[in-house]
Amino acid sequence: MGEKKDRRNRNRKYILIPAGILLYALLLIILIKAESSAEGATIISAPAAVWYSITTLTTVGYGDMYPVTATGRAVGVLFQLMSLGVLAAVLGMIFSILRGRIIPSLILYRNRNRHWFILSGRNYRTELLAKDLEKNKDAFPLFAEEPFSVEEILEKRNPDKLCTVLLLGDSARENEHLALELSGEENVRVCCMTEHEPERLPANIVLFNPYQSYARLYWKKYPLHDKDEDIVMIGNGKYAFELLEQALLQNVMDEKQCVTYHLLGDFSEFMRCHPFLDRMVRLDIGDSVTDADNSRTETENPQCSLDRVILEGDKWNSDLDILASADRIIVCYDDENNNNSVLNSLFRYVAVSGKVYAVLSTEYEGAECMGVCDGLYTEEVVLQQELNRMAIHMHELYLADYPDNPGWQELGMFLRQSNIAAADHLEMKIRILTGVKGEVSLNREMCSKAYEVFINANENLRRRFREIEHMRWLRFHILNNWQYDSARDNARRRHPMICAFDELSLEDQEKDDHSWELLNTIWKDND
Repeated sequence: MGEKKDRRNRNRKYILIPAGILLYALLLIILIKAESSAEGATIISAPAAVWYSITTLTTVGYGDMYPVTATGRAVGVLFQLMSLGVLAAVLGMIFSILRGRIIPSLILYRNRNRHWFILSGRNYRTELLAKDLEKNKDAFPLFAEEPFSVEEILEKRNPDKLCTVLLLGDSARENEHLALELSGEENVRVCCMTEHEPERLPANIVLFNPYQSYARLYWKKYPLHDKDEDIVMIGNGKYAFELLEQALLQNVMDEKQCVTYHLLGDFSEFMRCHPFLDRMVRLDIGDSVTDADNSRTETENPQCSLDRVILEGDKWNSDLDILASADRIIVCYDDENNNNSVLNSLFRYVAVSGKVYAVLSTEYEGAECMGVCDGLYTEEVVLQQELNRMAIHMHELYLADYPDNPGWQELGMFLRQSNIAAADHLEMKIRILTGVKGEVSLNREMCSKAYEVFINANENLRRRFREIEHMRWLRFHILNNWQYDSARDNARRRHPMICAFDELSLEDQEKDDHSWELLNTIWKDND
């Protein structure tokens, strides 16, 4: 629709310019014909007519030439009326030039000592993010569009100030390409929206996966209620898969927990991507239950919890009893219209007793709705500054005891994500230690309170905490298709600690204290 409008405007311009020139020539001819034979006329030639028309159109009006006939005066009136349009056109042209580059350049220069956030074009994501950035007084959000591109804006920045480029366009490939081009820029941080996770990443690039970030936000806002919760997930696609994966990673709260996930929808792609899922939970595919204790040795299958994943089939309403008895129902198709349709039928035909959640941008009576934009496009979530800070700090704690390992900048993407997943679990650790239910604030007071419980725990409790952390670590590796081997081999995704907690040496068991000790030190960086 917009392209057709632009085409019409261009065609109109191509017609109006020749028509205006033709009209001007015609008026000059009429003026010369009427005035050339009149007594006392001063406009008797083409140059005189042109001179008169210019002085009239530009409103100068020297008075040295003037029409004496009625026809000539009529033409003069038309020229005077046209002069208003000429003046408006000239002023518009001057304003357009100023607005095009000069004024924007002055605005950039005036704000050159603030933190520039350059957003790659306008869309609903960048509009929401710019609105959130305005809360930060030092932030100066600006859109890379006419008249300046991202590269041109960077040329005008203060090289001594940090500048952040946010590439949130619809094309992940274009985002990645531009991010790599900017990776060598000094004092420039680049955030790239993509689902791709390369093994090696330039130090100044941050990746943002909106589906994964949404799932993280959901489980922080609506955490696990109980260690034996019965959860139904209705849907398929990217949001459903990330919600399930983050559930398995974050919902680790007890060494004897028994959370059940009923999957209603097509989760076959998820199962193909996670072929070793039955090594960490009990897996039930239809009528055939995979109980790894009967099929593998404990080392081959540590099965770190009694959690259960049950694939119920593609039809979400094939067993209404499962829906009626669930503690939680999550409706999470990628298409919000599907989610709305499921909610309509769910509340009409099922006696729902548990909480219902939906990936939905509008309110729905009886359900907690969290749209794909709710709290997602903010500075903290997109850039993951606090989460990355905690992950880096956790790695530094580990390096203090094992200094031969590589630093954060030398880590591959998998090991970085491993530390990020551990930092992501910190809020669940606070709930475990303090007994707080629901959403918690990750602040100094809560961390100190939780750490006080940890440091005063007896040896039995310490063992329990270590086992919980090993369970979480194990899940992260198994979900990324790591397997047991007596010797570690990162290239082949093999690790000797992919085993039951009891099979670890005491030294390896105690390594898990690092993630709990983070509660005591995470705020010292800000002191």
